[in-house]
Amino acid sequence: QPAGKPAKAKKLSYKEVRELETLPERINELEMEKETLHLTLADPNYYRTAKDAVAKLTARLAELELELAEAYRRWEELEAVGH
Repeated sequence: QPAGKPAKAKKLSYKEVRELETLPERINELEMEKETLHLTLADPNYYRTAKDAVAKLTARLAELELELAEAYRRWEELEAVGH
């Protein structure tokens, strides 16, 4: 790159713009599912009636945490490029 010429700013592709537009809704859905799981797991009656499902819900909760972390990371990444 010749000296004196600024680096061309990267722009979001159409696909990235669409992804950025849908991320808030996706994050909201994940957060709502997470909240529902927390409420379910906090119910003492649930443990008595659905012991087998507790492990599955706990595993899903761990998955949700990872999905949310990745969604937030991706959102920040796209926001940084888009601005």
